[in-house]
Amino acid sequence: MVRYDYRERYQSAAEVIADLKEISNNPNQTIDNREIYREEIVRRASYRGDISIVGRGILDELRESLELSQEETEIIEDEVLNPYRKYQEKGERYEQTLRAAIQQEYPLSHETREELECLQQILGLTQEDIELIEDRVIPKSILIKFKKILLNNSQKLSINRWLIVVIISIVIVVIFAIYGYIKFQNYNQMLQQQALEKEQKEAAQLNLLRNLYTERNYENCISKTTLISEKSNIFAEAQDILQKCKQGKNWQNYQVEDLSQYSAAVGTVVFSPDGKMLATGSRETTVKILEIPTGKVINTFRADDSPIWSVAFNTDATQLVAGTYDWRVIVWNLETGEPFHVFEHRAPIWSVAMSPDNEIIASSSGDRTVKVWDLKTGFLIFNFPDHSDIIYSIAISSDGKILVSGSADQTIKIEDLDTGELINTLTGHQGVIRSVKITPDGEKIVSGSYDNTVKIWDLKTGKLIKTLSGHTAEVVSVDISQDGRYIASGSKDNSINIWDLDTGELLNTLTGHTDEIYTVSFSPDGNSIASGSKDRTIKLWRR
Repeated sequence: MVRYDYRERYQSAAEVIADLKEISNNPNQTIDNREIYREEIVRRASYRGDISIVGRGILDELRESLELSQEETEIIEDEVLNPYRKYQEKGERYEQTLRAAIQQEYPLSHETREELECLQQILGLTQEDIELIEDRVIPKSILIKFKKILLNNSQKLSINRWLIVVIISIVIVVIFAIYGYIKFQNYNQMLQQQALEKEQKEAAQLNLLRNLYTERNYENCISKTTLISEKSNIFAEAQDILQKCKQGKNWQNYQVEDLSQYSAAVGTVVFSPDGKMLATGSRETTVKILEIPTGKVINTFRADDSPIWSVAFNTDATQLVAGTYDWRVIVWNLETGEPFHVFEHRAPIWSVAMSPDNEIIASSSGDRTVKVWDLKTGFLIFNFPDHSDIIYSIAISSDGKILVSGSADQTIKIEDLDTGELINTLTGHQGVIRSVKITPDGEKIVSGSYDNTVKIWDLKTGKLIKTLSGHTAEVVSVDISQDGRYIASGSKDNSINIWDLDTGELLNTLTGHTDEIYTVSFSPDGNSIASGSKDRTIKLWRR
């Protein structure tokens, strides 16, 4: 790496100007302009392959005069300067190796010196380059300097002075040795500290992942686990947790427990908005409020001594509405336990729903109508007579503007709650439609039918998106998780199927009931499902 004489570089500027004038004055110039530019780059380049600011200005002027394009000159510069830069990189690699060797031992052993000479030959570095590097890296041995002085002035120095120099040199060597040892020890301590910090960080990460899995926070668990590097010491354990979280997310590690035992079939279950209560209705003719997760009965409401097939909470869980087989819709104040509204149909009530703003109640009946009531005044707002058979299920959209109903006439009706107009009629099921739900984003309808299928529809267009087949008997109930990702369907085949709403994939089948399942309900956090069955039990399923 021979250093360039910068004085020569700037003294040659006059020569460049002369060349430029000669080129501009001689239109018959036959010299290759690119070669002229190449030679000038060689003159301007430092030993590191760098071009100074002034040198860059000279080259720019020369490029304009020679009428060379920017692309041509960049190619020429790369061809000329890359060898300089590569040579410089070789010197830097040698310097790094030398520094590492000194960290291990100093003074350098004979074997290490031979290895460094071998590396010098492989890299193609000159002895002059090596000396420049060693001047920067290796502390000069004071002892060697003093020896040179002694040899050059041996006739002039006395024995006492020689001894003093030797002693001083030995002391200096010892100081350097101690300094090197301390530096080496500090370096080792730093490495050990870094390793300890890394180990502690990884242990904390692993503990966090385990907690997320235990808490059934599967989405967060999966996202954080995928960030663990393959080089991490906890990668294998993290992958095991990742697999468990994926299985948990897809309901493949579910746990089930019996919440309550009834003396008759359970027809309806629904979680309160905060997930702390579960309202249930059955052929026992009572509405019971259970505490979650204990299953303890905290309140009981008696209706008309008739079966209860549908219940619903308002958004703050201060009111509860139930539909009875004795044709009535009853609204209770949960704080006082007293009913404050009773609405009537002309046949059994199969489904009730409350709007998100808590201002209206909708009910469907065997009288083939859907009625919409003002909750404050008790007045009837709309009476939808569009079905030709029993209306088993209704649902209100999250914005409170749309009502959807499913009927034994095998159709789904979409009604406008602002105008009372029928918007659309969906056909496609080959059996009684027993249950309908609207996705939280208000874009899709999910329906379950006695044709053993679950269907997904586009609410705006009315087009059928997917048909989900997996049950071996009639589908009686469907529900959608609050995040809009999953569908649960309960069937007379005694099972609950969990579906991916977007793909239609059957993720898992939950078994445990011994008879037909009449109702399913997702908890607000999506981690639990409550179900009621003809086997007279309510079960709580946890993923």
